[in-house]
Amino acid sequence: MSKLQKLKNNLIPRNAFSVLGPVQYLGYLSNFLINIPNIILAGDLRPLDKSMSMTAKRFNYRGSTFLFNCKFCDEHLEEDSFGFGIVREIYIGSSGFQVAKGFMLRAPQWK
Repeated sequence: MSKLQKLKNNLIPRNAFSVLGPVQYLGYLSNFLINIPNIILAGDLRPLDKSMSMTAKRFNYRGSTFLFNCKFCDEHLEEDSFGFGIVREIYIGSSGFQVAKGFMLRAPQWK
């Protein structure tokens, strides 16, 4: 996936707005604009993830609302990623829920 396509997938209102809600979405866009120079230097969205992790905690997905304390996650991750990046990749970019064409998810068959 190209960097431009990834950026589009992470910023389009349909996904980001529905997951974040109106107030957090405005903060998301604001943090994106503020971090454009850092995003270009890093070559990825980690600067945006870091800034969003400070405040983002409430998310919506497929009709359900859940809490995920991104800041707490950041304090305990032992890598150079951020808690908001987890949410962004899975729920906003929907990369965690894409299934290949023709592939069908089935419940396990226990014997």
